[in-house]
Amino acid sequence: AYRSYRLKEQQLQELQRQSLDRAQRLDFLQFQIGELEQLQLQPGELDKLTAKQRQLANAEQLGEDLATLIGQLFDDEHGSQAGLARACVLLERLSGLDGQLLPAAELLDSARIQVEEALSLLQDYASQIEANPQMLEEIDQRLGVIHELARKHRICGEELPELLEKLQSEQDALNNADITLAQLEQEARDLKQASLGAAEKLSASRASAAARLEKAITGSMQELGMKGGKFSVLMQPLPEEQFSANGADQITFMVSTNPGQPLAPLAKVASGGELSRISLAIQVATANCSRIPTLIFDEVDVGIGGAVAETVGRLLQRLGAGNQVLCVTHLPQVASQAQQHLRVSKSTDGKTTETQIVPLDQEQRVEEVARMLGGVEITEQTLAHAREMISRD
Repeated sequence: AYRSYRLKEQQLQELQRQSLDRAQRLDFLQFQIGELEQLQLQPGELDKLTAKQRQLANAEQLGEDLATLIGQLFDDEHGSQAGLARACVLLERLSGLDGQLLPAAELLDSARIQVEEALSLLQDYASQIEANPQMLEEIDQRLGVIHELARKHRICGEELPELLEKLQSEQDALNNADITLAQLEQEARDLKQASLGAAEKLSASRASAAARLEKAITGSMQELGMKGGKFSVLMQPLPEEQFSANGADQITFMVSTNPGQPLAPLAKVASGGELSRISLAIQVATANCSRIPTLIFDEVDVGIGGAVAETVGRLLQRLGAGNQVLCVTHLPQVASQAQQHLRVSKSTDGKTTETQIVPLDQEQRVEEVARMLGGVEITEQTLAHAREMISRD
């Protein structure tokens, strides 16, 4: 809902930005459209004007050459038309003597007809040819206007009618921008209300979940060496302009690790070990709804021992049933409850330092837990205790 609202807001802001320049753009469009409408260039007109210009510019030469050509074709005595006519009469007589000449007679007669038709077309065209300096000047001027407008818009002259339609469409869109703007404003308001409604439902769900989370984690803290400690979820409504895809709440985890201490933000008052144990409690409480596949705990056993350490190990073991849990620990009560052990050690030759991680088999696990229990000297009794801890858990 929030993403839909923000997308509509962006569209609205873009249109509002464009609206600031709309009046200036409309004035410019009106000027451009006025020039093109005044031109009234028709489709195909440019080609016709160019052809007519070429004809008028060469009218004298066309007239002289056509007169010569028509004379050659039409001369009564020596013209091509008269010669073809005589040849047709002669060949027609000869084909009567020999039928093999009939196809030639037909072809020659067809040529005579085509020459007569060509001559007729030439005579018609010649009758239209005349020098007209005034018309030539008018055509030159119109072509000049067309080409000047085309250069101004960086297009070919033939594209000017299409450009006029495009500019008119943009003008219509800008003239109707107020309607579009009002529609977008209403749509943005509706989507914002839908987002706020969803955020309100989310806040109600959070309040219900917070109560359950507070109870579960406060209970775990009593077992994790923080007797009398308390966990609380502080929900503060955000100003309307600050709500986001995460809702309209500012969530702060509050904690008191000792009786009598006021609640304070978890990140500010909890020590490293307390933070790790509270984090463990949170992970256990939310294990069924967590999507985190691997959890890493370090210093989760700082400042604890005995029964509390065993409780930490039990919680880690429970969490490991559904997630991969990696825990760095120095306590046998925690380590003995793991399913797999990796021993981490450092070595140095005085110049460089290396860290080694070694997977332990069953007997090595017993030895390592025994070392954690007994220190430097490991007795049979210590080994037996280690085996008992590992087998029990």
